[in-house]
Amino acid sequence: MAKYNNHFVFAYSGNKRNEMIEINKDVNLENIETIIEPFCGSGAFSFYTARDSSKKYKYILNDANKNLIELFEICKDPCKLKDFERIVNDIAEGLNKEKYKMIINKEDVVSYYIANKVYKRVAGLFPNDYKYKYIDIHKCPFVDFIRNEQVSLSSVNGTVLLDEYKNDKTAFIFCDPPYLMSNNGFYDKSDDNIYENIYENVYHKNVNEYKCKILFCLESIWIVDLIFSKFKNKRTFDKKYRGLNKRVCKFTNITNY
Repeated sequence: MAKYNNHFVFAYSGNKRNEMIEINKDVNLENIETIIEPFCGSGAFSFYTARDSSKKYKYILNDANKNLIELFEICKDPCKLKDFERIVNDIAEGLNKEKYKMIINKEDVVSYYIANKVYKRVAGLFPNDYKYKYIDIHKCPFVDFIRNEQVSLSSVNGTVLLDEYKNDKTAFIFCDPPYLMSNNGFYDKSDDNIYENIYENVYHKNVNEYKCKILFCLESIWIVDLIFSKFKNKRTFDKKYRGLNKRVCKFTNITNY
């Protein structure tokens, strides 16, 4: 059985690599040419599909987080990545708590990367015993994927891609949106929020009848069951979280095929 070790440039919250074995049980890529992730995050689905498949696909990675997509663009370009590594390492070498707080107030891709990679991802804590290690982003497996596969990048509302490819029989859409309950701030009604509510979109449109193939990987909660009640093909599985509490929750794969 394939191992799904971390492929990404930092520990990404919501990374679906630990669920790939269960996700793949419901994947059907017959006659598929294009794989689309409207809410790509770490791009785990595309990365591991490319790694484990002998067939070459076109990949479309989209995320509303513009810093994330800019980081992808940097990873695609060896010269840009070399410069980016130099900047990040120069900053990280003398990093302390005060300097970190100043950095993360800047809304740019360097600050975004440092906040996610260098900072210990425990809310409210900064590692006083942090020992600096040189960061070699170019050695990350994801960089090879995004350079060597046919990957297109965009940063638009994820529902736009569902509408664009809904009648494309050669398209497979892996839909892993922000969690409805724990990340509902993504779905507020402010004018500057790029996230149209994907759950509202599915509820009001007959997504189950789209000609493209769609796989939703979602929290298994009552409101998701209601929204996706017209979908006949569903399978629930356990997700075991790592950490001290070893929490277990349930996820559901929902498909229109």
